[in-house]
Amino acid sequence: MVHGKDGRRTVDWKKLETSIRATVHMLDNVIDMNAYPVKEIEEMTKATRKVGLGVMGFARMLFMLEVAYDSPEGIEWGRKLMKFIHETGYDESQKLAAERGTYPAWEGSRHWEKGIRMRNSYVTTVAPTGTLSMIADTSGGCEPEFSLLWYKRVMEGEELPYFLEYFEEVARREGFWRQDLVQKILENHGSARGLADVPEKWQRVFAVAHDVAPEWHVRMQAAFQDYCDAAVSKTINLPREATVEDVKQAYLLAYELKCKGITVYRDGSREDQVMNVGVAETEKPKEVRVAVAAEAAAPVRPRARPDVITGRTQKILTGYGALYVTVNEDDRGLFEVFAQIGRGGGYTASFTEGLARLVSLCLRSGLPVDEIIDQLEGIRSPRIAVDHGERIYSIPDAIAKAMKRHIGMQKTGVVPPVETFDELGGAVETDVELEKESRDVEEMLKKGLNPECPECGKQLVYEEGCVKCHSCGYSEC
Repeated sequence: MVHGKDGRRTVDWKKLETSIRATVHMLDNVIDMNAYPVKEIEEMTKATRKVGLGVMGFARMLFMLEVAYDSPEGIEWGRKLMKFIHETGYDESQKLAAERGTYPAWEGSRHWEKGIRMRNSYVTTVAPTGTLSMIADTSGGCEPEFSLLWYKRVMEGEELPYFLEYFEEVARREGFWRQDLVQKILENHGSARGLADVPEKWQRVFAVAHDVAPEWHVRMQAAFQDYCDAAVSKTINLPREATVEDVKQAYLLAYELKCKGITVYRDGSREDQVMNVGVAETEKPKEVRVAVAAEAAAPVRPRARPDVITGRTQKILTGYGALYVTVNEDDRGLFEVFAQIGRGGGYTASFTEGLARLVSLCLRSGLPVDEIIDQLEGIRSPRIAVDHGERIYSIPDAIAKAMKRHIGMQKTGVVPPVETFDELGGAVETDVELEKESRDVEEMLKKGLNPECPECGKQLVYEEGCVKCHSCGYSEC
């Protein structure tokens, strides 16, 4: 939406207007064309006909306009842009109301009180557009650019490197590009500010998230909120050194400026975060142990695995789906255990495989089977199921029971109806409900996701493209 040449660029307001009108029309169509999962959701959606037209790439726009994000001019650009989107979107919604009628809940609404005939009760919002902005190769929502050089952690912990190509383009055009500039930016936490090789003007223009003081983050959010029906998604990025007082001041300013909500994030406050400047610090100092015994005991060597070995595979129902446990034997007794649940690569699948490997190592090293079972049996998890009339408290508990069944310590039998129990031991669901719940968990496992919340242990849900916990508020986003 920006046109013109270097140094004389501005917003293409005509193109922006055309896009706004077309998009409001399209979003209104989506309400009627959508297939709703529940009738009540369809009724409520069609009663208010809310749409959420927002932005992304705002920070990149300011780069092109040569305006610092954390400046009065930058704030005014945010307010001016959102005002234009809001007013144009409202005008288009009113035109649609003239053609198609107002939203059913219009009578008695604030629009009705003001005599404004609207097709949609909400027209504007500002979403985070995290994945969308990656696809479009631009900045997310109304956020500042996270860094000039960063890594984004995706599936299986893989880190994808990103460098802001427009910065290199400007640096070459303005004559301050150096071969070692990228390395200097990396060492400067992804920022150009304070680098002698970068002219002061461009240090200001290329503001990144941690260059922006909390006050400017909040003021930019408030500028967008002034012309936004719904809330504005905005993260107030704080450095690692941020204090409780810093957080307090950000919240109070957001309240004063009438923001609908606020999110603060202190860099490094989680061990694993999505966006990282430079390579994430995943390795921690290894613990050093000092031997105090005069002589070390002779090391235990697990017995070698033969080429051919026999065993049996059992299917056990757990709260996380069907678990398949294979117990193999050699001439000296139980030799190894294989356990599989869900698809490989997911949290639960990898945990299960690792547990089975450790059990196998113990068996091959000659540890008594009953002691291994005793360590695993009875370990509880948030999700308890019943298999053949027996409570299965967790995946470790299931492996222990599979080993007991294999060696004949415990018989299996079907006791109808199958029930599942809560943590207090009360029956709460029938076998039909249990099957449905297991399918829900299996769907998460197929996506490679851990169904347990790492903060509180309750079940996670997958909503709006993100994994969340309704119990404690944890979010992987």
